Amino acid sequence: MASTSKSAFFTRGGSNTGVRVPIRLPNGDESDEWLNVLGIDSDQWREAYAEAKRAAITIATLGKDENGKEAPEARDVRRKALREEELKLDASLVSGWSFQEECTRETVIELLREAPYLVQIIDNVSSDRARFLGVKSSNSPSTQNGVSNSTSAQMVANKP
Repeated sequence: MASTSKSAFFTRGGSNTGVRVPIRLPNGDESDEWLNVLGIDSDQWREAYAEAKRAAITIATLGKDENGKEAPEARDVRRKALREEELKLDASLVSGWSFQEECTRETVIELLREAPYLVQIIDNVSSDRARFLGVKSSNSPSTQNGVSNSTSAQMVANKP
């Protein structure tokens, strides 16, 4: 068996660039819209994942007093807070889109909250490392939120 270069195992560059994924309407009809989805090996997702883990620790204590006694509404408060963290984590995987509205963390969260079926698509694509092999790394500058809109940097903004 021939020796393989270690670079054959690299997924970070392609994950940071992402892949353009066409999205369908909720009824299954095709649309002209797309999302640029980053891989789970991207710097942006790994940073968001670390933030989500830290937030989960804080959320676990919501609704409890200094003695650890839980308020009656605490479970709902924690559930809602965890759902918001999940949306932030999922949104970190979208770096651009074809919609006219600017692609920001907040607008992506809104899209995923109102169209939750897209989360499964994003999860499936982002975790399929083979999709990110051989993808050329982007030299595009980062935007403030680590996401870009379709008119300025259509593919992706790398986050250092």
